[in-house]
Amino acid sequence: MGELNLRDFMEIDLFYLGIVILILNEGFVMLRHYSSSVSVLLKQIKEKFGWKWLLLHSALDILWICLLIAGYEKDQYHEVILGVVFGAMIIFYIPVMIREHKKL
Repeated sequence: MGELNLRDFMEIDLFYLGIVILILNEGFVMLRHYSSSVSVLLKQIKEKFGWKWLLLHSALDILWICLLIAGYEKDQYHEVILGVVFGAMIIFYIPVMIREHKKL
């Protein structure tokens, strides 16, 4: 057993960090379609912070996209992980689109 140092704990895979930020950032916004309490909370946040909320959300979008690009490695099954995440987002939004279409 070797000596442990801070560097052993600081190694972060940028791709997976980007996935975590993507899920937290977009997941919160997506939940408003299914949870009235999250919808009210998001509305309160937008009213309180206005453009600052939009700036933060947009900056996090840019951050996760950059992290996914910087950490992408072709032989690490990253395509599969991206497919699962974005596939889940599409499946999540299908009922929302159907509900909105029925309102028309």
